[in-house]
Amino acid sequence: MAILQGIAFFHVLLFASVQDISTHEADDFLWVMLLILAIPNMETVGLFSMMFAGVMLFLPQLIVSMICKNAIGGADIKISTAAAVFLGVTRGLVGLMIGLTLAVIIQSIYKKAKHEGERKAFALMPYLSIGFAIGYLI
Repeated sequence: MAILQGIAFFHVLLFASVQDISTHEADDFLWVMLLILAIPNMETVGLFSMMFAGVMLFLPQLIVSMICKNAIGGADIKISTAAAVFLGVTRGLVGLMIGLTLAVIIQSIYKKAKHEGERKAFALMPYLSIGFAIGYLI
C-alpha cells in the first residue's frame, strides 16, 4: 500500500509541476488528491503531526502572500500545505525548506546567466515537488 501511495504522491506532484511550468496555474483537485492520499497516513504519521504540519506551512505562506502581492501563488500554498499534511510535520518542513532553497539557488544562477535584473514570476511548484519528494524518501 505504501509503495502505491508514494507513486500516486509523486505523480500528483509531477502533474502539478508540469502545469505550473506550462501555465503558472495548477488545478484545484490536486491538493484534494493529496489530502485523500494522506488519509491512510493517520496511523503512521499521526493526526496531530499532520494537522500541525498543515498549519505550520499554511500560515507563513498566507502571511507572505498577503503582505507581498504576487509573491507566492494560491496553488503553491494549497499544494504545499496538502503535501505537508501528507508527510507530517518533520518531513513536510524539511521538504519545504529543500524546495525553497533549491528555488532560490537555481533561480539566482538562472537570472545571473540570463542577465535578468527585474523580478519576474517563475514556477515554484517544480522546486517544491522535488523538496517534498525528498521529504517523502527520508
